[in-house]
Amino acid sequence: MIKHILCIFFISFIIGQEGRRGGYDNYERGNDSSKKEKMEMMMVWRLTEALDLSTEQAEKFFPRFREHRKGIKKIRLDIRDEEIGMRDKIKKRETLTENDVIKTMGKVKELRKKIDDTEFAFLSGMSDLLRPDQLASLGMFKQKMLNDIRGELKEHDRMDRKPGKKGKWNRKRNRRF
Repeated sequence: MIKHILCIFFISFIIGQEGRRGGYDNYERGNDSSKKEKMEMMMVWRLTEALDLSTEQAEKFFPRFREHRKGIKKIRLDIRDEEIGMRDKIKKRETLTENDVIKTMGKVKELRKKIDDTEFAFLSGMSDLLRPDQLASLGMFKQKMLNDIRGELKEHDRMDRKPGKKGKWNRKRNRRF
């Protein structure tokens, strides 16, 4: 019962935070915000359940987790900016030197390494709050949970399609039998 109340509290908090978004709106402009909200709610619920967090742990864990995700998001935006810069140069048919390409690839590589380092620092920094079994669950299941959530959202979207409405592809028509 307490877990359900805790989940509802965190879901409400996340929805309430939606209006306070900062400088990342341009990155998310093209994306469906309701999918992001659903994904965030599912993430909180799954983390609470998978880690078996107590109320006290959850009150301390989720603010730290949100800050961690903001940091990762900023690094991903930096990666995206580098990639967009390179794509723009290619699209404009600017002359690129081998050095330009290697320099951009090096920046992206360093940023990806920074994500890994940030993830490790976050996990090791949680040792004061989480038990060893909870740390192991967080480290092993974080990516699995994200993949599961994405899959469930895709499945839900597919089920929500109205009959007769053509999606990106019609399986019956594209079969080769």
